[in-house]
Amino acid sequence: MENYPNGLVSIFDKNYRFIYVDGDELKKINFTKETIIGRTLLEVYPRSIALKVMNFLDGVWRDNKIEFEFDLNGNTYLAAATPLKNDKYKVTQILVIIQNITELKEYQNELKASEEIFRIFMDYLPAGIFIKDELGRYKFVNKYNEEKFGLTDWRNKTAFEFFEKKIAQKYQEEDKHVLEKGAISSRIQVKDIKGNDIYFRTHYFPILKPDGTKLIGGISRDITAEVKTENALQVREEQYRTIFENSTLGIFRSTPEGKLIIANDAFAEIGGYKDASEMLNSLSNLSEIYADQDQREDILKLFARQGFIKDYEVIFKQKNGKNVWVSLTAKADMDPRGNVYYEGTAQNVTERKNAEIALQESENKFKSLAENAPFAISILDDFDGTRYLYVNKYWETISGYSKSELNKIKPIDLIHPDHKELIKRRAFDRIKGKSVPSRYEAKIVTKDGVVKWMDFSAALIQYENKPAILVTTLDITDKKRTLEALKESESKYRNIFENSQAGIYRTRLSDGKLLMANQKMAELFGYRTVRGAVNNYITSQHYIDKNVRKEMISLIKRDGGFDTFEAALTTRDGKVRWFQYSGRLNEE
Repeated sequence: MENYPNGLVSIFDKNYRFIYVDGDELKKINFTKETIIGRTLLEVYPRSIALKVMNFLDGVWRDNKIEFEFDLNGNTYLAAATPLKNDKYKVTQILVIIQNITELKEYQNELKASEEIFRIFMDYLPAGIFIKDELGRYKFVNKYNEEKFGLTDWRNKTAFEFFEKKIAQKYQEEDKHVLEKGAISSRIQVKDIKGNDIYFRTHYFPILKPDGTKLIGGISRDITAEVKTENALQVREEQYRTIFENSTLGIFRSTPEGKLIIANDAFAEIGGYKDASEMLNSLSNLSEIYADQDQREDILKLFARQGFIKDYEVIFKQKNGKNVWVSLTAKADMDPRGNVYYEGTAQNVTERKNAEIALQESENKFKSLAENAPFAISILDDFDGTRYLYVNKYWETISGYSKSELNKIKPIDLIHPDHKELIKRRAFDRIKGKSVPSRYEAKIVTKDGVVKWMDFSAALIQYENKPAILVTTLDITDKKRTLEALKESESKYRNIFENSQAGIYRTRLSDGKLLMANQKMAELFGYRTVRGAVNNYITSQHYIDKNVRKEMISLIKRDGGFDTFEAALTTRDGKVRWFQYSGRLNEE
């Protein structure tokens, strides 16, 4: 068992005393075979670990096969225990095979973290995100689209099942363009779930899958306000078996020419055979199992040069034609007759390879969406001070800094002095797990010294196994300026209205009810306050000649207004007063 990689093979008696041990992991626990054999579990492992292992092994004495995991010295191990019986079929010893599965665990953790970042990224984006296949069927829709358009039960359905035919046809044409020619941006007017007309600008782009097929990605941003005022895989662990027939590690011996001498059932299974017997009877030469003969030649060269291979990854072609990734560890040896042979182990690592591909695909998906987003996206390690972990192209555009420059400055340095303390406090509270607003507005200062207003959305995530903050940012500077201009304009005209020495008022055309008036108008109608006039004065009841009001209404309906129209009305106290009018029809 000298070639048992990343593992340990042990045999225990009823006192849990080592009577046999071998494997690469001996080095990691700082023991040799000589220092372990004859000692008990309690004398070799830390007490807590030894008691845990003994508890699991207790069931093996009752003729049960058991598998379990445990941690030791920062590594995770999978143990498989098998009872060994004497000639009277009584269990007298236990065979335990331990495999180091730390690397597989790390891949799983990385994949989970990547998927979590992608999920949170989608949940907090202030935009609609979707992914469709080549037939236009939705494969992903984020919460924004679900809530905005009522896209429930959307999976594998097309736009024709949610939108008007004309709009769905436009989406279909845009999908075709993306698949054939590449990215495209489009603006469209649609109705939301409440029937309101809204405008969206959508950026479409192709996403290339590992198998060569394409997906259609889309990011939709609500631009209604701008028009009016101007959106892995988790890998399941494949538990290892026991050594030889019960082990997931294949064990084999072959000649340098490729004749398979011995193999266990696990090795046969890796090759796609029912058992070792079938494999030995069917496979004429080991070279037949290699999908790439160049890999076989490289292994032979390594044996000739150094006499061994370790964790060498190749692709085996199974009996049914399916390819699998296999990790080989073997050495060249010689039998008593002087014949050279290769002896080693084989491990199916296809799942680990798929996990790597899935992790890469997940990261590419995030980066593809982020780099094509029409708003700024960044990941910070902690906003109190250190650095950006990631920024997209749009953040460079807004801030005026390049990615290399942003990597050298503190994120807080971009914040305007008016808002620095607020941002620091909220970032610190968020890292500590306290409840803080996920969205807020603040000013930044660009590289050129320009002050801009930003709409920040932030969420705490795990990035590379550390706490970080995912931030999406919209530039709302133009919106802020527009609002300020509107406020200034409203204030100016209200001042003119309230202080004018000419009477100004608005009435309802149907019955003459006074809707609003300035102070001067209230006084002309005989009231001390505007409220008194608006609450009590109905103009249609105060015309001396009712036909005059009818004539005025006729003019305003026909021409939309009139100038220098004269009429006599009574005031609050009944006095007759002549007025010269200029009026305009205001339809609401």
